[in-house]
Amino acid sequence: MDTHKPGIEESDDDGTHAQRLQAISRLAQQAQAHISDATARQLPESASVPLSLRARKVPQQRLRLIASVFLALTVIVAGGLAVRWHIQTTAQSKGGHQPGAIHAIPTLLTIHMETAHIYCPTSAAWSPDALHIAIVGMREGCPLAPGAETPPVVAVFNARTGDLEHVLDSGLVLAGQHQYDPPPSLIWSPDGKALIFPYSTVSSTTSGFVADLILLPINGRAPQLLTGPQVAEFLATSLVWDVRNGTAAVTFPAQPAVAYSWTSDGHILAGATTEPGNGSFSFWQPGVLIPEWAPESNDSVSPPDALLYGSVITKWSPDEQYLTAPLWVSAALPPVRGNTLRPISTTYCTVWNMPTTCTRRIETFPDRALMAVAQASMADYASEGMNSLPMREAVSLAWRPDGQILAAILPKDSFDSGNPSVRISFFNAFTGGALTTLSLNRLYPQYSRQSLQSALAWSPTGQQLALVDYGDNQVTIWGSSSLPSA
Repeated sequence: MDTHKPGIEESDDDGTHAQRLQAISRLAQQAQAHISDATARQLPESASVPLSLRARKVPQQRLRLIASVFLALTVIVAGGLAVRWHIQTTAQSKGGHQPGAIHAIPTLLTIHMETAHIYCPTSAAWSPDALHIAIVGMREGCPLAPGAETPPVVAVFNARTGDLEHVLDSGLVLAGQHQYDPPPSLIWSPDGKALIFPYSTVSSTTSGFVADLILLPINGRAPQLLTGPQVAEFLATSLVWDVRNGTAAVTFPAQPAVAYSWTSDGHILAGATTEPGNGSFSFWQPGVLIPEWAPESNDSVSPPDALLYGSVITKWSPDEQYLTAPLWVSAALPPVRGNTLRPISTTYCTVWNMPTTCTRRIETFPDRALMAVAQASMADYASEGMNSLPMREAVSLAWRPDGQILAAILPKDSFDSGNPSVRISFFNAFTGGALTTLSLNRLYPQYSRQSLQSALAWSPTGQQLALVDYGDNQVTIWGSSSLPSA
């Protein structure tokens, strides 16, 4: 397999380097030859000079020798500095930073997607080593409704410097489609050499869809398309892929459970606990809270009757053979602060692609942080009312990888709140207490996009947090010095 690592660019001017090194070598050889010739010429003369006079000539010989050595060292040092300057200049011309260098985590980093000629970012995925971040977008246009005229593109940036490293276009394997939607999820291969996302194409034989898996190598190789089964509705179908054999199996919608674990043959089982190292994962993943109303409610004036949790889980099995792509999960949350939960309109469940959620039992909160977010969200809806569409945007959620902190964008602070800024609130998972907030001014507060994908993404180490801003066409990353440590 190709051993080229992401983010490490090879210099395309190796010939220039070689020429400079050869020139330095020739100069050093000439200087050494000059020293040798001078010494050789002096030996016969010194043999015929009386001893009383030789001592007077020794200092002059030493001076000539020292001068020759100094000349040679000067040539070598100057040549080395020239090569170093050339390498640094080449690195700067390719992004301003030396390729392969690991830089310190910045306090704040803003990635402007237009530098890659990509727009409408919808989601982000961190590389396994947390040094790179991949962002999904479109080549042109930012449709307010799903559907675009160009296929999705993935741009890979250095997560420490913001330098653009790769642009991966899925158009080669999605040619011929008439409408393109952002993929529901995105994940790196375990070795960090490819980006993978599930997708659906229109079936040529039925009225349904074909579930696909797209692999985008970052080493310049052609993308791959794995074709799966035909499904009636892609956005409500969960699949597990056997990536090694290129096959997929439809799975049942994941019932709420504390955790899930993998079997050796690629099945997912509900479990009671998550155990580090065995590939198990929690039901509660980065996702959204969605406000819902009972059928008889007037959703233009009354607060919602319930909050629904939704997420799209993409996880590798421990042996890296199987991949959930996608695994749709959803649940209805308990009423908060005395709110009475009435039957939820199935219309909302259908609109949000969660048709089974309305018939499920109420799930308990996994921690006090999510309970605090739900309470604050219901309070925002009640105080503001539902007189405007922007207030209906889903609440983005993301737990830090260690599960100790929950980041959320509450309704009043969301992209569609009408405010010129968006604010992230942090909660302690064990106590539910508010920790701190981070705010970001926006250029186009009127633009956003509802999605089951969270706008927030923690790095695998928990030292950075990314915010994907669809309307402003940028991704903002905060470093550990700006984030709560509790």
